[in-house]
Amino acid sequence: MGVLKEILGQLGGEAGGDAQTKVLAAIAKKLLSSESGEGVGGLGGLLKLFESKGLGEQVASWVGLNENKPLSGGQVAEVLGSGKVGEIAKQVGVDPEQASKLLAQLLPKMIDKLTPEGKIPEGDSLQQGLAALQKMLG
Repeated sequence: MGVLKEILGQLGGEAGGDAQTKVLAAIAKKLLSSESGEGVGGLGGLLKLFESKGLGEQVASWVGLNENKPLSGGQVAEVLGSGKVGEIAKQVGVDPEQASKLLAQLLPKMIDKLTPEGKIPEGDSLQQGLAALQKMLG
């Protein structure tokens, strides 16, 4: 429970409540899932999406062992698109700008925790990491 609880705790004050951060974390997990229709092709697909928008340096920092480079809400909106951000905002109960800002804080931390050895896990390892995140969400 520690990793996700730590991430959610860091976001709690800015997210407007624990329930919203849990919903947002569940949505971020769906984005990372390769099985979900809402996903972007798993962790690798999400990272490639960010890289294709010129954010390769940030992506490398989240996966690598050094400090995570920041991400802005505007960058999240550009990468995911206004439609996806709007859907997420509606599910969380915030405006799209706030949802983008929250995802900008959450995604680098989640990706960092899913890549503890500085590389993208494959197959079972990634699914185990996602399953652990889901279990932590309760």
